[in-house]
Amino acid sequence: MTVRDTASVADDAHTTSGSASNVLWADLRAALRGTNADYTRIPLKRAVFLLAVPMMLELVLESTFAVVDIFFVAKLGSSAVATVGLTETYCRFLLYSIAMGLAMAVTAIVARRVGEHRGEEAALSAVQAIVVALLVSLPFAVATTSSSANTLPWDLSRQNMNPSSRSWRRYAPHTPPVRTMRKKRGLPVN
Repeated sequence: MTVRDTASVADDAHTTSGSASNVLWADLRAALRGTNADYTRIPLKRAVFLLAVPMMLELVLESTFAVVDIFFVAKLGSSAVATVGLTETYCRFLLYSIAMGLAMAVTAIVARRVGEHRGEEAALSAVQAIVVALLVSLPFAVATTSSSANTLPWDLSRQNMNPSSRSWRRYAPHTPPVRTMRKKRGLPVN
């Protein structure tokens, strides 16, 4: 079923005298698959629903990622869980605020172009936003990558975690910080 078919199925459900449950499920399918609906011409409640479902799904999946991340990190100990909690808070505060600010600006620009029925300019604005996002994220990627080799071994030595232990090698055997730490302690780096 194509995107246009999904939109027509959802529109058909709204025009026929179907039950409210059928309309809800048709809108949910359209929201998950994507639709070419003109959000300026459909009812406001339906437009908000079609836009809100993907956002809610993204937030649920992001929360699931955090829970799974903590689950696996918990096998390394309580200090590792605390470290992930602190970095998660840092990332949400600093990086997400920058990302959300950029996303709001891009959404406003693209929405304006789409509302003016200038699809080519909306697509160009979206591509330019991706380039700007990559350029903005580059300093953070360089800073965190270059400092991880110094940060993790220092934290491990404070917490008396031994990188030669079997459990540690099982979870992080070949990461650059572990290799650096093993070299400093004269352990094999395989």
